[in-house]
Amino acid sequence: MFKFKKILITSFFLTSILLLQGFTDINIFKNGENLDIGKDEIVKNIVCINGNVTLNGTVEENILLLNGNLSLGRDAIIKGETVVIGGTVNKSRGTQIAGGITSMSSDQVMKISNSWKYYEPKAPKIFKFIGPVFSLSFIILILLAVMLFPKTIGGISFVAESTPWKTLGFGIITSLLILPITFLLLISLLGITLVPLFFVALIIIVLLGTVAIYQLIGKKIAGLFRIKGIPMLWETILGIITISIVKLFPIIGGFASIVISTFALGAGVIYLFSLRKLSKVAK
Repeated sequence: MFKFKKILITSFFLTSILLLQGFTDINIFKNGENLDIGKDEIVKNIVCINGNVTLNGTVEENILLLNGNLSLGRDAIIKGETVVIGGTVNKSRGTQIAGGITSMSSDQVMKISNSWKYYEPKAPKIFKFIGPVFSLSFIILILLAVMLFPKTIGGISFVAESTPWKTLGFGIITSLLILPITFLLLISLLGITLVPLFFVALIIIVLLGTVAIYQLIGKKIAGLFRIKGIPMLWETILGIITISIVKLFPIIGGFASIVISTFALGAGVIYLFSLRKLSKVAK
C-alpha cells in the first residue's frame, strides 16, 4: 500500500508539472505503459513512468525512467543522459551510451524512504511517506528540468553568473511586487481570471531558476576542484548536494534558501525579458 501511494503521488505530481510547462520537446511520454523502441527507430527524449522500456534504436538526447526497468539491446544508442529511479538498467555488449547513467533500484528508494522513520518516531503514519515522496519528487523535477530544458537552464544560469547584482536586485523587486500585482488583479474583473495563470507562471520561473542556481553552484564547486567538462546534470546534482549540506546548519541554511530563491526569481525574470526582446527584434 505504501509503495502504491508513493508511486501514485509521484506520478500525479510529475504529470501535473509537465502539463503546466508543456512537454513539446519530448518525443515519447508514457505513464503506466511499457515501451519498445525498435532497431531503426530514432527518438529525441523518452520519459516513462510506471513502465518498462526496451530500447534497440537511437535516443538523440536523454532517457528518464521512473519505477520501471530499462533493457538496452546491442543496437541501442543513447547520446545523452540516462536516469532510472526505482528500477534497473540491463545493458547488452554492443550498447552505446555517450552520457552518464544514474540508476537507483526500487530497494534503494525504499531504504531511503524508510530511513525517515528514525527521525520522526512520534509523527502520524501519513507523514512517514509524505516527506520522502516530496523530496524525491523535487529531485526528479530538477532532473527533468535539466534534461528537457538544458538551453533554458543554461541561459538562466548565465544571467545569474554574468550579472549577479542585477539578478539579486530583480529578485528582491519582483518579490516585493507579487502582493501588489495580485491585489490589482483581484480588484479588476478581467484580472481575477489571470491570477491562477500569474501564479503558475511564477512557480515555473522559480522552479527553472532554482534548478539553474543549483547548476551554477555545482559548476563553481567543480571549478574549485579543477574538474572540467562534466555534464550539466552532474553539475546540478553536485549543487544539490552542496546546498543540502549547507542547509544542515540552521541559521546559515535558512539564509542560503532565501538567497537562492531570490536569485532564482531574479534570474528567471531577466531571462524571460531577454527572450521577449529577442522575439521583438526577430519580428
